[in-house]
Amino acid sequence: MTETQIKQIEKTFNCRLPAIYKRLLTVMPKPLKHLMSLERPGHRAIFTDKDLIIKTNKSLRNAESLSWPEKYFIIGGDCGGNLLCLNLVSKRSCVYFWWHETDEFFLHAKDIPAFIRRIYRMEADGVIDWLELSTL
Repeated sequence: MTETQIKQIEKTFNCRLPAIYKRLLTVMPKPLKHLMSLERPGHRAIFTDKDLIIKTNKSLRNAESLSWPEKYFIIGGDCGGNLLCLNLVSKRSCVYFWWHETDEFFLHAKDIPAFIRRIYRMEADGVIDWLELSTL
């Protein structure tokens, strides 16, 4: 993603995204790209497409059946309809998990680096499980 695209996102939502999140989007490390390629269909822990980021955030903010807090900015999700968000009013880049069944937010990781470690550790565990099962 380019700096210009990030500025478009910030302008659309009249917000300032955390510097570490912007850096993640603009300088996606190759090992992280590889881990993301292992994700299941419908599951993307980190959205990397500007249009998807805008569409998802707009749709939740405009949903009639939901009162989405504007402080939560969606950065990813899973195939079950749950979302991963940043709290834009927090000083830290804490990542929150929104559980769609209860409409509750839970602290998922204390910052972006911890989030990446947690998400992709689980992803790596899934790959390891698959490898172990495939050898039976």
